[in-house]
Amino acid sequence: MDSILGNVMEAARLVSMPDVYLRLKNILDDPDFTMAEVAVVISQDPATTLRLLRMVNSSFYGFKGKVETISRAITLLGTQQVHDLVLATSVAQVFKGLSPDLMDMRKFWQSSVYCAVTSRMLASLVAGCDKERLFVAGLLRDIGHLFMYQAIPDLSEQAILAAREAGEPLHTIERTLIGFDYAKVGAEVLRTWSLPESLWLIT
Repeated sequence: MDSILGNVMEAARLVSMPDVYLRLKNILDDPDFTMAEVAVVISQDPATTLRLLRMVNSSFYGFKGKVETISRAITLLGTQQVHDLVLATSVAQVFKGLSPDLMDMRKFWQSSVYCAVTSRMLASLVAGCDKERLFVAGLLRDIGHLFMYQAIPDLSEQAILAAREAGEPLHTIERTLIGFDYAKVGAEVLRTWSLPESLWLIT
């Protein structure tokens, strides 16, 4: 099990995130960043721009009126949510070559965003709950599967088929067949990326 997990994590460490995310993170790490700088970086990447505009205009958010510019989207969402969405978009781009038999990346993105927005809405009903932290936790909740499908596709496919045949939750079969599940991988990936401990503890 340790050697298999080690192989998955080695693959995770070799993943190169898209330039748009790296440049955005570099800007946001500067305490003196401006919204204009954030908008320029995102606008230079057509795919990310399109996805963010689709998102902010979707029924998930329900904003009144059509949002047509990245600057307006950033104002409405806030830089933290923009960062989180660009991170998720970047991850989706990295794994777009995965076999559709293992993961439909379009459905992965839609499901991730739905979970993120729902988590944020539920968190808003609880006093003292960190809405933004739960938003990104929902957004990245299934990220472990992407790394498993990339590093150990055959074992992962066996787990999927076994779960379907047995009518058991996939994570249960993964633990039995592989020795760990996608949540374990996701937590290790987020820790490797130096994201807050509270995130990789709840994925």
